Amino acid sequence: MMKAMSRAYDEIVEFIARGSTPDAVADFEPSQDTKDYVADPDSQGTDGRIDC
Repeated sequence: MMKAMSRAYDEIVEFIARGSTPDAVADFEPSQDTKDYVADPDSQGTDGRIDC
């Protein structure tokens, strides 16, 4: 799971680091892998927060 979370984090950091406009932020869509990770109940701790 840590590898998937690291990819999700890297994806967001790279997006921010590239610079962005308000429109780009509004239109940002994470990769399907990131969406799948966040939607997976097994990636969440007992308190409902996503584990890193």
